[in-house]
Amino acid sequence: MIRKLLISFTLLFLISSATIAQESLTLSLASFNKWSKVVSNTGYPLTESFNNGKVEYRAKFMLSMEKAFIVRVTPLSSFEPLISTLHNFERYLWNGYNVVYGNVNTNTFLIIEVPENKLIFSIKVEEKMKKLDMEELAENVKFRQLKPVAAPVKK
Repeated sequence: MIRKLLISFTLLFLISSATIAQESLTLSLASFNKWSKVVSNTGYPLTESFNNGKVEYRAKFMLSMEKAFIVRVTPLSSFEPLISTLHNFERYLWNGYNVVYGNVNTNTFLIIEVPENKLIFSIKVEEKMKKLDMEELAENVKFRQLKPVAAPVKK
């Protein structure tokens, strides 16, 4: 069983990395970092951040060793290839967004397609959480505020 999970995650990583490499985020790193600071002010301090150019931003917020979550932002085009590798995950519509929810061992994932902001917003919690609790976490960290910066208008 563990071997199957490791193989699945390896495939998931390879497929999502290949897809992500084809498109870059329209969200700037500065905007992501600004959003991360706002989340830190809600009680979960930012403990780590990572960016892979303009193809992936990640941030880890940790209240304690038992209470932490990781946010991952990737380009919009990564949604379908990513979720096609997830088995036993629930796909549904939530507040107008395509969402995928599921557990792998003790980790819980919520993956939200945010087309108006041209990104995928994913949350990973290192504990089993109910779908409603994950949705509430997404709302509390204000995922909709991750917006691309509009290009300046040329005159």
